[in-house]
Amino acid sequence: MITDMSGTAATAELTFILRDFELDGLAAKGALLEQVCATVQASEPRAQITCEIAPAISQHALLARKRHDSG
Repeated sequence: MITDMSGTAATAELTFILRDFELDGLAAKGALLEQVCATVQASEPRAQITCEIAPAISQHALLARKRHDSG
């Protein structure tokens, strides 16, 4: 899902959030996004495309961290 989009006639920036119930599914979605970036780059060699994917933190890891922090 696109969460933010900005740009001009010369540049554009899109921010996505990838969601899945499983980390493997999330990794697959990240790989698909990287493939889309590579395909766009190949079709327009003058474009400078950067595809940055932040590491995922599972909901379980967040819950475990919260339990640990609260004692």
